[in-house]
Amino acid sequence: FQSEHSQLVIPTDVLSRSLKQVSAHLHRLSIDYLQLAFAPKEATTTERVEDVLRRALSTTRGRREVVAKLLNLHPRTLQRRLREEGVSYTELVDRARREQTKHWLGSSQLPLSQVAGAVGLADQSVLNRNCRRWFGCSPMQLRRGSF
Repeated sequence: FQSEHSQLVIPTDVLSRSLKQVSAHLHRLSIDYLQLAFAPKEATTTERVEDVLRRALSTTRGRREVVAKLLNLHPRTLQRRLREEGVSYTELVDRARREQTKHWLGSSQLPLSQVAGAVGLADQSVLNRNCRRWFGCSPMQLRRGSF
């Protein structure tokens, strides 16, 4: 306190430790974040938003402000660039949720409430409504492949 600057001191042995030993999930999140933060800038705004949503939909919950911050953009700038590319943010979130829902229901036995959380939805009832809209069937029918 009362100093001209702030600093964070991390011992070098901490930096040399593998995150895989701590948690495979934490390791994956860390790698995803670093790839997002330092990804090449040649991609279109749409591609960059899709990438963020694909990697971090459960943590961003699809909120435009959070995604914009991850892309180092103001939310209005993000909205304007997407509009210039002929796509809406809402469309991108809906598409990402639909794709991830299909993935989670087809490749895991997670409870439906957890699938809802993983795709950034409020609860299982919202997942049920969206599955009927996207696929014309319930999440359990989609999981069983009986639609």
